[in-house]
Amino acid sequence: METMSNNKKIEFNEDQQAALEATGTNLLVAAAGSGKTKVLTHKIVKVIEEGFNPNRVLALTFTNKAADEMRERLEKLELLGYEVEKDALDSPWIGTIHSLFFKILKSDLPAVDPRYAPRIVPLDEYKRKRMIEDILKAEGYEYEDIEWDPFGILRAIDVAQAAGYCYEDASPLFFGEDSTAQEAFVYKMWGLYIKMKMKGDKNNNKFVDFSDMITLTVKMFRQYPHVLAKWQSRWDYILVDEFQDTDILQAEGIRGLSDEHGNLFFVSDCRQMIYGFRGAQIELTTKFTDHFPNGNVLYMGLNYRSGTKIVGKSNKLIKFANFEVPDAEANRKDIGGVEYLGHFESDIEEALVVVNTIKALIDAGARKPGDFAIVYRTNSQSLYFEDMLMKAEIPYVIQGSHGFYFREEIKDMVAYLAIIYEIRTDHQDVETREMVNALLMTKKGFETKYGCFERVINKPNRYLGAAFVREWANHVRRGVAPLDAFRSHYSRGWMEKNASKYAYMLLGLVSRNPNNDALDGLLADIRDELDYDKWVSRNFDETIENPKIDNLNALQGAIAEQASLKSFLVYAGAMAKPDDGNGVSGKSVKLMTVHRSKGLEFPVVFVVGLCEGLLPHWKAIMSGDVEEERRIAYVALTRAEDTAYLSGFIVRNCRGEMEPSRFVGEMGFNL
Repeated sequence: METMSNNKKIEFNEDQQAALEATGTNLLVAAAGSGKTKVLTHKIVKVIEEGFNPNRVLALTFTNKAADEMRERLEKLELLGYEVEKDALDSPWIGTIHSLFFKILKSDLPAVDPRYAPRIVPLDEYKRKRMIEDILKAEGYEYEDIEWDPFGILRAIDVAQAAGYCYEDASPLFFGEDSTAQEAFVYKMWGLYIKMKMKGDKNNNKFVDFSDMITLTVKMFRQYPHVLAKWQSRWDYILVDEFQDTDILQAEGIRGLSDEHGNLFFVSDCRQMIYGFRGAQIELTTKFTDHFPNGNVLYMGLNYRSGTKIVGKSNKLIKFANFEVPDAEANRKDIGGVEYLGHFESDIEEALVVVNTIKALIDAGARKPGDFAIVYRTNSQSLYFEDMLMKAEIPYVIQGSHGFYFREEIKDMVAYLAIIYEIRTDHQDVETREMVNALLMTKKGFETKYGCFERVINKPNRYLGAAFVREWANHVRRGVAPLDAFRSHYSRGWMEKNASKYAYMLLGLVSRNPNNDALDGLLADIRDELDYDKWVSRNFDETIENPKIDNLNALQGAIAEQASLKSFLVYAGAMAKPDDGNGVSGKSVKLMTVHRSKGLEFPVVFVVGLCEGLLPHWKAIMSGDVEEERRIAYVALTRAEDTAYLSGFIVRNCRGEMEPSRFVGEMGFNL
């Protein structure tokens, strides 16, 4: 099949053409690099050319970015001949599943359920957490009384909803034979949380959160057939991208919308399903016809991205999965390769070898910095790669995260270490202080020149807020030493009491390690004295993309390599780079997690940290199920266009010895 775009002929292979010609309900299982976005975009155009009203064509994605890119691609191809706008009469409706379902709820929920009248508004993550905290306080609970923190409670509710449960029918899940008292407590909190959302704000707006957008829509479709019929008549053709990331309720909602016409086109790849922790159900793809009995499964397996050896190794790896799928095939024959660099003595040595390999290729003129990507399982792994790239003067950027020393929990620990150094040196080392301040500086700036003190006055919470900081800063500006200022007079008695306790705690930390020895032990003392790990876990949503405890453990390993507290602070200040590292994205080495890399491609990819405990992650090993970890390794390998380098290490400073990843052996390498 051929089509014209910008006066250029676009050709399709046999599998792509079959997908474009398919009618009815179809699942397209598209291998990495097989052109699924190209096919999906042209499928939209084709159904419109076949006579479907553009405004009655619905295209769903999982992120706003993906929806924007789909609109841009349609406009760039100039296949429709006009600008694509949401809700325009001559444009397909392109958006996320959540935005669609919220649109449906906003239109009909207040009418069918007066508890949500007169209107609903979305509830963000910060407000969700505050609601749970308010409920806990009203019920007389303290954090120490319960096993679940606010984010833990919300995660448990979200998991239940993603699994297809509404509150009314979820009691067996929380009160089953093997249920715990904590699970019963979560169910109670869920009910109270729903009541608070229905109570609304001062304008009587009722709240729905991200999970509610799906759960309440599907529930409304089940209970009110006339509402479902209304929205079934709204669209005549539905297309869904990244279907492998769908949960069971999302699939039910989409199926309900299409029941009248059966015109459904899904694009999926079970090999790349890496969001099971968010509730995605791989069986929706691997057992598609069980969920869509009239559906047909199509395959696209010709990989236009990667060379033969990369495709071959990825096929070998995925053969060990608990599902079967036809092998992918490389369109680019005999290009590049996959090289196992080895399993090194430490993560520091691994980073050194990786960066030296990059530098050698750049120096030889074979590659540019922008050709490389380093992908890893967790954000904490970026530390030594940043270090080595900086020393080698190779520009780099970190995508989807801050640079290691710009992460909030790391800056908190640097601040506490800097406080200890300030007290020990009697505030005489101005140069080191300025380097630390440059790292810790916020948009608001600091009241005094002692930024390290100001940053952590209220971390963890000591109820010493902005009013206290202003009074403390006035003492300092009058010449009182920062530590002594905490023991000065304040306008409120409770301020004096809390500040005095803080000063006493700081003096205790200073006295524990007077000779600057064992810096990792000093950092461990700080974390223990503050109960910081518990605080940071409860006050921040620690997801797979933001492992704060792992970052703290990595810092504890790194600081042990430093000769003195001063040398560490100078090092941290020199290493501190914001999100963009020290380079421009298109001309720099990219560092990112595998999850962040999904959908991207690079000429040369280093898949690092291939160790038992990292990839596969130790949590998956403990659970006895590493299937998703294998798919994560598959996604990492298939980001490479020309060459992939694999590596791991034996000893990671913060987690003992680790064996080579089983996935390296599954790819066919001898270990």
